Amino acid sequence: GCGPKLGVLLPCLPFLQGQGSNPTQPCCNGLETVVKSNPACLCALVNSQLGNRINITLALSLPSLCNLAGVTIDLCN
Repeated sequence: GCGPKLGVLLPCLPFLQGQGSNPTQPCCNGLETVVKSNPACLCALVNSQLGNRINITLALSLPSLCNLAGVTIDLCN
């Protein structure tokens, strides 16, 4: 499952809830980890119950804000 893998994205939550103009380095590091190990889990995050509590637009902007070239988070539907 994706649950344990998504723990590394916890530092992203404040940004994804609109508290801060940019994601923190720990957030970007976590994002990079998930992208390399299990990118499908990003879909799970966006489509999960968390999706109601995070700003999806901000979530979709994370890869570019973290300078992760070639990474996109689409809604995976």
